[in-house]
Formats: sequence, C-alpha cells, structure tokens
Amino acid sequence: MLFSRPAVADKYVVLPTADKRLVWLNKKNGKQVYQYKAAGPYVADGVVTADVLYQGGYKTFQAWDINKRRMLWHYDSINNYCQAEPVVDGTDVVFGAWDTYLRVLNRYDGSLRWKWNNGKNVNLYSPGNVVPVVTDDKVIIVAPDRVTTALDRRDGHQIWREKNQNKVRESLGESVDRKTAYAKTMDGYLVAMSTQGDSFKELWQADGNFGYEHAPCIVVESGGYVLMGSRRGMLAVFDAGTHQLKFNYKLGSSEVNGFDIDRTTGDIYCSLIEGAIYRIHID
Repeated sequence: MLFSRPAVADKYVVLPTADKRLVWLNKKNGKQVYQYKAAGPYVADGVVTADVLYQGGYKTFQAWDINKRRMLWHYDSINNYCQAEPVVDGTDVVFGAWDTYLRVLNRYDGSLRWKWNNGKNVNLYSPGNVVPVVTDDKVIIVAPDRVTTALDRRDGHQIWREKNQNKVRESLGESVDRKTAYAKTMDGYLVAMSTQGDSFKELWQADGNFGYEHAPCIVVESGGYVLMGSRRGMLAVFDAGTHQLKFNYKLGSSEVNGFDIDRTTGDIYCSLIEGAIYRIHID
C-alpha cells in the first residue's frame, strides 16, 4: 500500500510503502531491482538531491545512495513517524515528525544540529505534516496548533510566533524569491507573510472560496500565480501581483494531494486522492 509519492532519480524510481519497504524500480521498464525491509511503515514523501534519497520513516530518518542502493546514514532519535516531505537546502535537512519536534540534521552525516517544539507534549500539535519554508536565515512552519512560527536557521531559537490572527494548520508554501511565505487557513483564505525581519508581518490575504478547510496540500507559486488546493478537489489561483483571486476550478471531489512544478515549461502538475492527475498551464 502506498501513501507516499515515489522518489524519482535518473535510473530508479523508489517507492516508500506502508508495508515497511523501500522498493527500487527500474525507471525504464518498471521492474523491481531491490527492496529494503524496515522496522516500520513509510508514509512520508522523500526527496532526491545529488543522487541521494532523503527519506523519513517510522521513528527514523534515512539518507540513501540511490544508485548503489546503500544507506549512507540514519537518525533514529525520533519518537513517532515522519509524514511530510523534508527540505534539503545547503548542508541542512529540515523536517518535522509526529513527536512534537521539528529537526535540522547535517545532510552529509545525519548529525542533529537542533530541534524545536512548541513547549507542549501533545503529538497532535506537531509539525508532522508540513513542508517547512526554509530561507537563508529562517525556518518557518505552521502546525495543527494553528500557529505560524519563525525559527533561526542557525540554532533553532524562536524569532516569532503568530498565534491569533489567522487559523493556519498544515498547508504552507513560498514565493520564488523566498521573501514571502504563503499559508492556507482553516477558513480557506490564502495569507501571505514576509520572511524578512524579526517580527511577524502579514503582507496580504485573499479568500479562496473554500469554506472550512484542513487539507495539508502545499501552496506553490509559479509564473506570477499562487495555487492552493482544497479537501474537496477545488483549485484556487491567485495573482501574486494584484493579490486577487483569479479563478476557482473544480478538479474533482476528493482532496488535492500536492503540486509539482516543471520550471522549464511553467506547467504545474497535481493529483487528487481519487487518482486523477492534472497538468495545469495558466496563460
């Protein structure tokens, strides 16, 4: 059973499976060439950077040489499972887990640089299913405690927390220049926040016409537009310059899983839980 997006490299497609395996498939013919049997299920998306797969699992986070099918390192001081895609930037790997903590590891040896939680021992408030926004000096997250938090990227100390103004949850994204973080609220609004400075600054917000909303689908910006998806298969497209809703489009009846951007063409791909895949091009 698959809950995670396959990780794609030059030669292989790697499937993280809920039945406790990482499965290597030949990219050309789909034949299985290798599998690794783990102690727990994989429900997180992995990231491939420079032929290394960074993959969260149950109480573990691993780095694999994807071509040699060899584990390079593993970090096992996690008390629950990882769910969201990690962010690999510079020498850092940034990810959350359902044990209340956000962590930053050294991408080359897996050593812990720092970890942070919100001060509460409540797993359901964890940043376990959010893809962090990582800038040169900050890590920004949202979580089911409905708070946006900015942390210092160097040591993890808290810079600011926005508690009351917006009911955020798990849906987050960033602008192309990384100067803006976007979050979807539980009221279906898109909120744009500055990633600059030492205090919270809302830049603008607009209604996506979603109503009550809890889908953790990431928010993306491409070609001057910002896209977010809903729990009921609705797409909202905003003009990043005018800050206005450009249009809604009904893709299906189930939750939008996420988005991928082809930077060479500007096309955006998304999938729904019901199995549909869409290619989106906005003129």
